Amino acid sequence: MPLIFKLVGFVINNKYFQIIDPFEGDINLASIHILFKTWGLTDDELKEVKFIIDSEQITDINKIYHINQNEKHNIFVFVFNQDIRQKLQNIFTTHGTGILSLSDNYSDDEINNPITQIETEQVHLTHEVIHKMNEQTLLLFSDNDFISLLDIYKRKPNLFNLLSNYIQNNDLLDSLVNDKTFDELSEQEKEYYNNLSIQVLSLNLNIPQNIIIEKLIKYSGHLNLTIRSILNELDI
Repeated sequence: MPLIFKLVGFVINNKYFQIIDPFEGDINLASIHILFKTWGLTDDELKEVKFIIDSEQITDINKIYHINQNEKHNIFVFVFNQDIRQKLQNIFTTHGTGILSLSDNYSDDEINNPITQIETEQVHLTHEVIHKMNEQTLLLFSDNDFISLLDIYKRKPNLFNLLSNYIQNNDLLDSLVNDKTFDELSEQEKEYYNNLSIQVLSLNLNIPQNIIIEKLIKYSGHLNLTIRSILNELDI
């Protein structure tokens, strides 16, 4: 499978889409344009589309790229225009196949390792390593959830610290425990915890109300600790 077209910024049901073309020989931007015109794009629309092969944006209409049978070449397809993007999405869903998104299986040791660890290791950045890392980066930026996170980070970076406090384990959660059960509460207390649970339900955490009430009782109605405890037990 020498030629693989991948549409950047398009994910459906945790899958991104690619078109595999069993091509062998010489290609250039002109021949790529001819291919996409057979799928319905116009010359004016193709002027807006960016094609990236081997980490290089193809800008010279006549530059030749040789495709060998035993090599795999990814061509990333990117466009800002929403109308053209929609046409490309239709092309890729019609002629392509869906691949599990990086949001579910993305793993890049270079990103996941601590910075201090990376600095102390001797990294050999060969052309092949850089090419692989570039491909992974482009696919990462095709994940709409990742783009949303970047947007939040740019607008409200402090939210990431708050989120970290909510989803990490904390020994303080077990130091403020109320051992009462719902049946041991007074009617007034039951009404109080029931009203609090309705507020937590409004957060759409998909947790049954009885579980929420149990957590609220455990932490004496402390919403912050209750929500943190619930998030720690979610599969996130």
